[in-house]
Amino acid sequence: MIQFDLQEDERVLAETEKVKFDDENKFSKAILTNLNIIQIKEGGIFNKTKNVLKTPLSDIKVVNGYLQVLYKRDGLTHHLHIYLKSQYIDLIFKKKSEATQWLNEINKILVLDPIEKEKLAKIEEKEQQKYEQKEQQFQEKIKKQQEKDQEKKERIIEKKQDKKESKEFFKNLRERIVKYTFPEKINSKCKSCGYPNYGKIGSEITCKNCGIEQVIEENKLKDVNYKCKYCGYQNHGKVGSVSTCKNCSETQVVEENKF
Repeated sequence: MIQFDLQEDERVLAETEKVKFDDENKFSKAILTNLNIIQIKEGGIFNKTKNVLKTPLSDIKVVNGYLQVLYKRDGLTHHLHIYLKSQYIDLIFKKKSEATQWLNEINKILVLDPIEKEKLAKIEEKEQQKYEQKEQQFQEKIKKQQEKDQEKKERIIEKKQDKKESKEFFKNLRERIVKYTFPEKINSKCKSCGYPNYGKIGSEITCKNCGIEQVIEENKLKDVNYKCKYCGYQNHGKVGSVSTCKNCSETQVVEENKF
């Protein structure tokens, strides 16, 4: 049976059956109370208690409000490095859950004096202000970058639109220039005798059959698909106009309802 005494205001917070203290070869039983870390060394045939060692929690170092107890994994074992005011303890656990339980309990029960609490609060406040300031700067930087990206995107879209409109404008202008500078040649029937004459739209011609002078007017008939008289290739053209087959290059007059 384990024999050791607790103080009146001392209570057990965690208990682990097998813990190594520092570089000892054997595992010992360890108990964490609100006041001490207790190591119980057992031995002999009946596992009688040989020695009970106590380390006060009040001896644990606190630097700038931070408890000097660190967790570290080393292979299959889990370590708690505990820095005391005058020495150092290494508790070695088999399970991570046991090591983290001890770490959490020590953090909960360690009581700082009012001065240390005030110092810690000021440090945390400053750190929080620095964090908030950096976060704000970061968000502003992201916002500015997003605005720049959006402006760049809008400029690209605007340039594309201007380019498209400009291209469309010059295309229409070119078509108008070609149309009025080089009028389309069409086959136009004589208004007097019906003979098919050939010439530019808007030009004055004399009918080759009856000699009547007249102006060739624009053919207002619809565009049609027609088959070439020579090779049968299907072309597209305006009724009454002279068209060249894209397949055999023969010239012919496009007639209505001929496919």
